[in-house]
Formats: sequence, C-alpha cells, structure tokens
Amino acid sequence: MTKNIPVKRVILKKSSFSFLIIIFGLLSIIMYLLTLYGSASGNFMIAIDPDDFERGIILSESRTFQEPSSRLFATSISGVTDMTYDNLALKEIMEAEGDYFDPFNTYLAYNFYLKNNGKETVTVEYYLSIQEINRNVEEAVRFVWIEAGYIRMYKKPDSVPKEYQYLINRRPDEVIDFQESEVFRLRVEDFKPGDVKQFSIIIYIEGQDDDCNDSIMGGSLRASIQYFIVEET
Repeated sequence: MTKNIPVKRVILKKSSFSFLIIIFGLLSIIMYLLTLYGSASGNFMIAIDPDDFERGIILSESRTFQEPSSRLFATSISGVTDMTYDNLALKEIMEAEGDYFDPFNTYLAYNFYLKNNGKETVTVEYYLSIQEINRNVEEAVRFVWIEAGYIRMYKKPDSVPKEYQYLINRRPDEVIDFQESEVFRLRVEDFKPGDVKQFSIIIYIEGQDDDCNDSIMGGSLRASIQYFIVEET
C-alpha cells in the first residue's frame, strides 16, 4: 500500500465542479466539467479500436499486463473544487493502478499503460482537442499529462501575465500555453514490440488562476484525446 506524500495546503477561492470523463476510440478522452449542481457523472473509459487491438496495441492498469484489455474504466469524479499544482499527489498518482483518489483534494487522476504486443514497430501519434466550451471554464482548467514520468502542464494564456506559486515550489517539466481548440499533439516514436509506455492524466481547476472566479461556475468543457498509428510512407 502506498503512503500519501505530504502536500502543502493552500487557501484558495472555493468553487465546485463535477467531472465526466470518457476515453473512446483508440485511446480517446472525453472530458466534461458538469455544472455545480449536476447530479450525474459518467465513467472514464479507455478503449482501443478493434483493428488496432488486433495489431497488438493493448491496455492495462497494471504494468505487468496480467489482464490486458481493449478497454479500461475509471470511476467518475464529482464535486471537484479548485486547488493548485502543489496539492497534486504526483508520486501516488504515478504508482496507482488505474484510479487515484486524493484524500485531501478532488480532481481526476488516472494511471495506465500502453503496450505494443504486436510484431511490428510503429509510431503512435496522439492529440488532445477541445470540442465544446461553456462559460469560459477552460481558462482555469489545467491538463497535466505525464508520459513515463515526464510532466507537461497545458493551460490557456493569462490575460495578464503572473507568477504562479507552483512554478516556484515544485514545477512541471514543461508549462505550455495552448491557444486554439487543440491543446497538444505528441508522438510515441519507434514503439517496438514489447515496449511499454506509462501515462497519467490529471484534470483540475487551478485556484491561483485569476480566471478561477464565479463567472465560470456552472461552466462545461468537452475535449478529446485520440491515439492512432501513423502509417509509414
């Protein structure tokens, strides 16, 4: 059993949201930040297209792949409140098998593995894009994407530049602004048979962001991240 690492408690503006996250297709993510009073939240699902599963791209919540699958499910999160990057239990999230539930803060965190169990070396490309936005909630959302321990944070640019405390105390490896609906586009190059990649997704509301205010209460955001094999020409 893992132990929770100490986390710094920060006094933040309190607001509440619900997450509904679904990953579909060849590892696609659908995210909803439901309204404050939303009573329903769905599952967080990771699925591989049957054709790609047949080519040997498989999923598991465990690095040992004792139960490989074309689909994984995470428990939905509701009652999400604003917090800050310093509060994320990164070590515990990356050691989790599937869901991680923080005893101190409420946010979505899920850890999983992708394996090339086939016979060919492939390149896998993936991108996260936003399809629907309501009440500008994306202005305060942080997407934290961890690949094999490397941490990238994606955020909308601030209207007025500011220094965040999390960039002083414990910063991600990269902090990257996104402008349009596409949040990021990345590749897994030279994915050989037997190779395993670890991924963690964290989605939370950054309380230090000036855009984390009452104007985004009841807002919603729908985004997706899709993985696909790039065919060599």
